[in-house]
Amino acid sequence: MSVDNWIQIAGMIVTGLFSFLVWQATIKSNKLSKENFEFVKEIRKIEKDIHNERELRFRRTYCHWTDKRINAMLLALVYQLGDRSEKEELIKEIPREVGLSKETMAKYFTIHEQVTIQQIYEAYNDFLKKHWLMDEINFYDAGVGDYKEAAEYLYELVAELKSTLKFSLYENAPMEELMGDVEWRP
Repeated sequence: MSVDNWIQIAGMIVTGLFSFLVWQATIKSNKLSKENFEFVKEIRKIEKDIHNERELRFRRTYCHWTDKRINAMLLALVYQLGDRSEKEELIKEIPREVGLSKETMAKYFTIHEQVTIQQIYEAYNDFLKKHWLMDEINFYDAGVGDYKEAAEYLYELVAELKSTLKFSLYENAPMEELMGDVEWRP
């Protein structure tokens, strides 16, 4: 055998050795890629869960916010039925709208909830216009007309509409579950 043959044999052995090493590196690289893919998938799942929990907390806040405002409205209407002097002040303090943007309402409330909340506030504003408001801003000193009868009817209507608002989060969560510690987001 000549030197050229030995050089060819050595070249083939070195090429085979490097091919084997590249093949082993490719196998390890594929294994690491699969593990990395699974890791990224798990991270995305955790991020999605965190986002969903955050959105659920905002929904809880807005449901609780709306429920408190409707309850204050009902309390003011109950005071309208009696002869207590606080009724004038209470009726003035009740907000005339839900206080949330249309985008927030659309994002965090179902269509049924949005419609019901809107109906409650429309009925309340009609009551105010007929029995308490001189114009858009100024109130009468006392209710005008048959405001007690109208307040009683409105109370029953709002209470009935509110009872249809279950404010479900997942399935039918009661309001007690909605009252967690959450931050306000306008």
